[in-house]
Amino acid sequence: MKNSLSTLIIVSNLQICFLGLTSIEGLNPVNQAIVNAKPVLGYDGVDFESEKQEELSFRVTSLGFEENFANNLNIMLFVCVGSGMFTLFFYLAQLKKPSMKNAFKILQRETMLIVFFTTTNTFFSLSIFMEITVMNLVFACVAGAIVLFQVAHFLVYAKEYFGMENTIGNVNFFRAFIAVFVVSRLTSCVILGTVQDEPEMAVVGVIASEGILIMILCVLRPFLHLICNLLVIFGEMLSCFFFVSIYTMEGMKENEWTCGWMMIGALCGIGVAGVANLGYSIYKDCTSS
Repeated sequence: MKNSLSTLIIVSNLQICFLGLTSIEGLNPVNQAIVNAKPVLGYDGVDFESEKQEELSFRVTSLGFEENFANNLNIMLFVCVGSGMFTLFFYLAQLKKPSMKNAFKILQRETMLIVFFTTTNTFFSLSIFMEITVMNLVFACVAGAIVLFQVAHFLVYAKEYFGMENTIGNVNFFRAFIAVFVVSRLTSCVILGTVQDEPEMAVVGVIASEGILIMILCVLRPFLHLICNLLVIFGEMLSCFFFVSIYTMEGMKENEWTCGWMMIGALCGIGVAGVANLGYSIYKDCTSS
């Protein structure tokens, strides 16, 4: 879909909300099931052998993360590398056969979406990276380089990506939003990954990061269609509400069940916003073709 980037950004709120569970001291049955939602970060089921050197907090390990970076990010990293190699192949092919240019443009866009989907997990895995081995260093360097290259390339050539003419409003505003979005996700992941002793402070930091992103969205309105801007803003607001619920839960234990249901409601709302944007994107693609 040509308008798929805005849907992906809404879905990224589910990713940051999932990581927000690291700020809860003991999950009640209402939100315990959210732990099973790790596939929202992508599939990373390869288990590389490693010797434990330093234990992460129980809240982090309960989400399926380890100090071994290669165990936290592998399948999706292979997908990113594979997709990038296919894109490079079609780029070289279209230099000699112009008829391959459309295939290259589509693959280029799909690779960008895959990398952006993996970015949140990459940032969080890097922030809890403790086990220094050759494999971990290689995986971490490759993952970091892929994200940096993709973000930099997209910021410079965003308008040239397939379907972006149906997605981007003001190109300068859009570039500014993408830069702020990536920094916001990086900030939130680093805070959640490193501020383990003070979970309430971590939640406050994420709320501040999300709040700034919401204000930037309201001012820039980077997407071409108003409904996409509104749905992306709505998804970010629900993400912020999710963390407000966590903060309330930690401060008032007697309300943890109510807060748990508020968190579930926020996640469902983000899902609805994503589906609504998906449907609208399909409609716009059909009517513009």
